[in-house]
Amino acid sequence: MIITLSEFRLYVNAQPDTALEDLHTDLIGGAQEAVEAYLGYPLEENTYTRYYDGTGQDFIYLDIKPVKEITSLYIDGEEYSVENLQIIGNQILSKDFIFSRGNKNITVVFTAGYPEGTVPKIIKTTVLRIAGILWTESNGNVGITSKTFEGNNRAFLNTRFDKYLEPLRKYKLTLA
Repeated sequence: MIITLSEFRLYVNAQPDTALEDLHTDLIGGAQEAVEAYLGYPLEENTYTRYYDGTGQDFIYLDIKPVKEITSLYIDGEEYSVENLQIIGNQILSKDFIFSRGNKNITVVFTAGYPEGTVPKIIKTTVLRIAGILWTESNGNVGITSKTFEGNNRAFLNTRFDKYLEPLRKYKLTLA
């Protein structure tokens, strides 16, 4: 997880409590999952083997970012040198060849995600904010909005993360 228990406790002003440690960990994990779902990729650095459709062009888009390194590349089962590949965001650009058209005919082994301590502050802050909201709700303090329509009352739960996720828009995955 990109947020430590200490960071979370400091953010929500909670004292260390071993009885609540699992709950705090789950809240942080749930918040991180919400952010990752919005962004379209896992945040933590990892090595991936993925299969892509060839484009018939000199570039393809990978489905995780930020891409740190391409370890190996296969097109139609043949290994290609990764030395002349350029990484631009989540796009890899070839200077020597094209990615022949095909269905899952490109195999890429690569490292992507944020190494520990390099996650952008706005992403970390958003995970903290959402985890804090979940923590507040776990104590029975659920945000509720009430509306009256033609004499009838209706209550709405007010737990939408849209306004918290909006500042992350520039970090969302784009495949074109």
